Amino acid sequence: MFVAAVLLVAAPFSGQVAQADPTEETPKVDAFLETRSYTGAATREILNQWAYVVGEVDNFPGNPTPQEAKKTQLRKRLLNLRLIMDYNWFAYKSGDLTRYRDLVDAAYESIGQFKDLYDVWVTFNIPFDSSDHDARLNNMQNAVAPFRQADVRKKFEKAVDAYDSDIVSIDSNDRPRIWQIADITPDSNLDSAGNAAHLSQALLYNLRSRGLLVDNIYDPEQEAQFHDVRKALRSAEVITDMFPSLVAAVAPARQPLDDLVSDYGKANDQVVAYHAAEAAGQPLDDRKAALDKAYAKVQKSATEFANSGQLDAFAEALGGTIVAHQR
Repeated sequence: MFVAAVLLVAAPFSGQVAQADPTEETPKVDAFLETRSYTGAATREILNQWAYVVGEVDNFPGNPTPQEAKKTQLRKRLLNLRLIMDYNWFAYKSGDLTRYRDLVDAAYESIGQFKDLYDVWVTFNIPFDSSDHDARLNNMQNAVAPFRQADVRKKFEKAVDAYDSDIVSIDSNDRPRIWQIADITPDSNLDSAGNAAHLSQALLYNLRSRGLLVDNIYDPEQEAQFHDVRKALRSAEVITDMFPSLVAAVAPARQPLDDLVSDYGKANDQVVAYHAAEAAGQPLDDRKAALDKAYAKVQKSATEFANSGQLDAFAEALGGTIVAHQR
């Protein structure tokens, strides 16, 4: 049974979390935080995104349908929270936020698994059985439950408030995936927005160097690589979108990255549908044709983005903000 939810009124740090606007696509950090040090901005940046999650949890049904789960903004807000936690990971001693990062990830993934039932049934006409529905619903309810609990909320806020004054040294294997791919660590000579720009820029350059595409989307290892690239591209875009000065700087170069992330997302929908049809024992010819078409679009878009100057334009715009945000 869920513990009664409480409203997030104040955080255990100096000041209050800004009022969350549920209609905002990607919530921005407060402008004054951009010029704070990397560690000095961490608490407020995380708790601003946390406020959006709390608001969505308080309105999330206890027993939703897959369609209701799809319509909610909770999964998107959890993604934003996960990204800002990952971005600020070096502001905390290794392991301090791990439990809460795991809770966020579990809720994000389980909501995705449950809402996928609506996608495959309505969009792709692939049936699912009641036992699968019930198992995914139960997993989602269990994953969301901690966020309804006052004690968990207080402990999360307390953990986020306990940032380190200096950038923490963290072993490469313990770093969030975005930092592993970027192959950099935060720079004390850059402020918060400068480090965000540096991270997003390094993500894009290293993704191009590693390769944005796979040869065989049906091979399990290559499919996993496809998802890794898709998530990293999305992370570079969303982290940039969280910082007002970065948004302004990349505005002329943003659309190609947005289109590419969208193409990856549509291909991912077809991957989900393919596996759902496979599990349901349906013929796979139509599903394979749809996936092949969607991935061909990714191949075209990714090649153009990487080689025609689109990636460079976005990355160079970030480079200008890195210089502007030196401390």
